[in-house]
Amino acid sequence: MDGAEDNNIKVSRREFLKILGATGIVLTGGLFGLRSLLDEFATKKVLAQKNLTNTTLTPPNQEKEVYPYLQIEHRSDSPIPLQLPNEETFIVHNDGNIISWSCHIDVYGGVTNNGTPLGRDTPLSQFKILGQKVITIQPGAQIEVKVPTLWNNLGSSIQGVTVVGVCYDPVGDPLEPYDTIIIGQNNRKISSFIYLNSI
Repeated sequence: MDGAEDNNIKVSRREFLKILGATGIVLTGGLFGLRSLLDEFATKKVLAQKNLTNTTLTPPNQEKEVYPYLQIEHRSDSPIPLQLPNEETFIVHNDGNIISWSCHIDVYGGVTNNGTPLGRDTPLSQFKILGQKVITIQPGAQIEVKVPTLWNNLGSSIQGVTVVGVCYDPVGDPLEPYDTIIIGQNNRKISSFIYLNSI
């Protein structure tokens, strides 16, 4: 038609590929975000249906259940000389069948009024926080985690200290109330050990 404007937009092959690549990045990021939301929804649904707590949670049935299953361990279970490091190293496992997007690793320390280590019959609520770290861990993965620690929370006259490493996922694999957790009990999310001034 005479006088009509040409509204077609001409794009070079190079520009077209740039636009296509950018679109792919956006779509891919959106899909990963959607998968994350779906994973979290599935986890919450399973926990709600079964009314699960930390003490009843077992490794998931691969066909019917979806959640992370976290465990923690320290490099040594024997007493360690009192040379307090500026970080503690733990090994964290996810034996579940879904990623833990927010796996918390907390480090606690406990001493008596006399500066000696708290006993293994002490609840976690009596310990003081020394350090925290949050990681993402894939199903079936095992990760070495170094957590910075601040020992001045315990005071200056320390003859020994009981150290507790705790791991959990607030959504998929939560922790019981701290006053119900006795550190000497068998608990896959708890790893405790002792630093002593003399061994």
